[in-house]
Amino acid sequence: MIIFLIKNSFIHVNLVSYVLDDFLDSTNDDSSIEELDELDILEIKEIRENPRYLTKSYLLSRIEPFLLPFYERRFFK
Repeated sequence: MIIFLIKNSFIHVNLVSYVLDDFLDSTNDDSSIEELDELDILEIKEIRENPRYLTKSYLLSRIEPFLLPFYERRFFK
């Protein structure tokens, strides 16, 4: 299963957990500017339970930089 996020690019659903781990690690870093509130934590739990929800999440813009290393491209004719 895959999630399409940008045109012709996708990420495998089973990789979303790794992306969220990276995102959480960065927000827990002492040098991090962003902090997560309770609503953000609940949102992350929802994404973990249903990775396809990532495309609808308000956190997508904050998580997206962590998705970039996992993107795969597929060219369609």
